[in-house]
Amino acid sequence: GDTNEQVVKVANAMRQYSLTHSVDFVIGLGDNVYPAGATTLDDIAVRFAQFNLDLPWYVALGNHDLLGNATLQVMYTQHSEHWNMPAPFYRFSQPHVSYFVLNTYDDSTFHVQLLWLEQSLQNSTTRWNIVVNHNPIHSGGVYHGERFGRNKVLVAHTRRVRKQLLPILQKYDVPVYLSGDDHNMQYFQDDNGTVYIVNGAGGGATLQSVHKGPFQLFRRRTNGFAAHTVNRTHFTTTFLDVNQTQLFS
Repeated sequence: GDTNEQVVKVANAMRQYSLTHSVDFVIGLGDNVYPAGATTLDDIAVRFAQFNLDLPWYVALGNHDLLGNATLQVMYTQHSEHWNMPAPFYRFSQPHVSYFVLNTYDDSTFHVQLLWLEQSLQNSTTRWNIVVNHNPIHSGGVYHGERFGRNKVLVAHTRRVRKQLLPILQKYDVPVYLSGDDHNMQYFQDDNGTVYIVNGAGGGATLQSVHKGPFQLFRRRTNGFAAHTVNRTHFTTTFLDVNQTQLFS
């Protein structure tokens, strides 16, 4: 998150949506303190205060968060009623669902995270196992997408994550993968029915172009958010813009 007009518009739209719909919690997909990470707890507090939602937040770290002191974001859990980041990577559970939050931009723990994820998925008994990670696996974006990405370092990182993480997702039939990173909205569904969501349109930076990619059912270069509904039998996603106009479902 940043402090600008677009972030405020997204925050207001999320707030209004939460007043008219049953919302249990929010998942933050990383780059929480944009563009250079946190150096003080106040850096986090100022950005988080913009959203002012009386709801629990479960938050992932992004690559820009790692440019600052990412430990502060873990510590902020003890200073906020709603912010939840008990560790740089962690698991949290809701009825019928377990969420596994990764931080694959941290090269020093990359392989540890993969081992932890595989063991956790192997032992999970919940109906849905959903993986949350800032870094996308599939993207038609111009920064992180394999086909159209202009930043060779970021593209190489995306390829590495896909090569090593995707087999784990497939082995344990993970049905949904939530990510951010590219500043747009994208929805993919592969031949196995697995859904890959890119939602980096929260307004923290300039929107980025997005191209058509394999398995891609939706793409949009606009600010907004995604609302997910999950029960024992179904998981659905709706993308909305800052006017709460439904873009895709």
